[in-house]
Amino acid sequence: MKQALPVITLVVMAPVVAELFSASTPLADVVSLLFFLPMYGAGALLVRELVWRNRRGWLSILLLGLAYGLVEEGLVVQAIFNPTAVQAASWGAQAGGYLLGIYGVFALAVISYHAIWSIALPILLTELLFPTQWNQPYLGRGGLIATAICYMLGVLIVGSLVHTRIAPGPFASPILLGATVCLVVVLAVLALLVLPKTAARPEPPRAPSPWIVLLISALGSFTFLALLIFPGRVIPIMTHGALVLIPISSALAVILLIGWRLSYWTAAHNWNYLHALALASSLLLVNPLIALLQGGGSTQESMGLVVLEGVAIAFLSGLLIRFRAQETR
Repeated sequence: MKQALPVITLVVMAPVVAELFSASTPLADVVSLLFFLPMYGAGALLVRELVWRNRRGWLSILLLGLAYGLVEEGLVVQAIFNPTAVQAASWGAQAGGYLLGIYGVFALAVISYHAIWSIALPILLTELLFPTQWNQPYLGRGGLIATAICYMLGVLIVGSLVHTRIAPGPFASPILLGATVCLVVVLAVLALLVLPKTAARPEPPRAPSPWIVLLISALGSFTFLALLIFPGRVIPIMTHGALVLIPISSALAVILLIGWRLSYWTAAHNWNYLHALALASSLLLVNPLIALLQGGGSTQESMGLVVLEGVAIAFLSGLLIRFRAQETR
């Protein structure tokens, strides 16, 4: 039971954060998450286990998260080649950056989203819920193999559902699919074999207050997503020609700058659970806000997002109270 509870938590957390909190799956259709559970849940668990078993760090989790995003959106759903295939991705067709068969703006947004919100954030939230097992593998070899099998079954389930019922037919050429597979392999090799097991840092600076971490990471993640999602709706000309490079380069600059600062803060001697909770809180709370601002959903779907935001605040407040209580002991 000691290992089962965090495993179950992560498996459930991944599709809830990725699908419900982004309104890709409305709260009213929560039962449909069962179809995504093997792919999202086993995918996040597999990433966590591979990284911690190989004694890598959060950068490896993000790289494998990018690989996960490429598998889902490039090989399974193939939405980066045809965003109109699924309703939740339809905005990508108007976002611009179409080149060599790939919708560039949408691809950057959705693959990064999976790396951060589908994989890294559920793992971080689970670590915060079970801090005594932080960075420790939950599974043995048999469990790892079973997780990999579940993930592959999940990929087959979602792929067959999309291409037989939602949007029949493939959307990408064999060359694009082959290139996607190669990129997935490269990311996996980088994450598990190339990156050092421990990163040597010269006297890392002191991390700021958790509230500063919360504010900066919230502004950064909101700006990153907003730069990719909203220009096509607010300033349509930004989706044409070379102008599309403005939101793309701006979004990349924002996320790389935030990532660079976080890499130093997390190595600081005073970085603690409250800082990690602040980071997780910013990412979790920004997700429904972006979905609300996107609009296009029904009043019921909007109310569902408001409810989820409230649930998230209550959940995160509970974690804050617990960590504060531990500090005073």
